Amino acid sequence: MFPVSAILFSVVDTGAWSLDQLRTWADRLIEGRPRSDLWLLDLSTSRSVQEASSAVRRGLMDAQIMLPDDIGDLLVGLLALRFQRGQLDARQFSAAVGDVLDAYGASRLDVEQWTLLTSHGEEVTGALRSITDDLARVAAACEDRLRQLDSLATSLAR
Repeated sequence: MFPVSAILFSVVDTGAWSLDQLRTWADRLIEGRPRSDLWLLDLSTSRSVQEASSAVRRGLMDAQIMLPDDIGDLLVGLLALRFQRGQLDARQFSAAVGDVLDAYGASRLDVEQWTLLTSHGEEVTGALRSITDDLARVAAACEDRLRQLDSLATSLAR
C-alpha cells in the first residue's frame, strides 16, 4: 500500500480530485488538529489546482518525503479510474498514461509498448487493459484510504 503522502501527491497530480475535494479534505484535517502545518493551510486556501499542487509538493519537500519508486503505478491507476468514470476520453487517457510512463515509469507497463500501441490509434485492450484495470483497483483502495483519514479527522474533531 502506498503512503498517504504519495496518494495525496497522486490525486493532485492526476486531477483525480477536484480543487473543492482537496480543500475540503485539508479543512477536515485542520479541524482535527490543534496545530496544522503551513502546507496543509496552503492546500486548504488554494485558489487553483496549481496552487494545491505547489502546497502538496512543498509539504513533501519540507518533510523530506521521497515518492516511492512505484509511484508511476499509482498515477496510472488513478488515470485509469478517471477513464472508467468518464472523466477522460480514450485519447486523453492514452496521452496522460504515456506522460506518466515517460516521467516516472511503471513496474507493470512498458513505455515503448504503450506508446507504440496508442500512437497508432489502438484502443487500450487485452493485456494492457487488464493491467490498467488492476492498477485502478489499487488506486481506488488508495483513494478510500485518503477519505478514511478525512473521516477519522472529522470524528476526532467532534
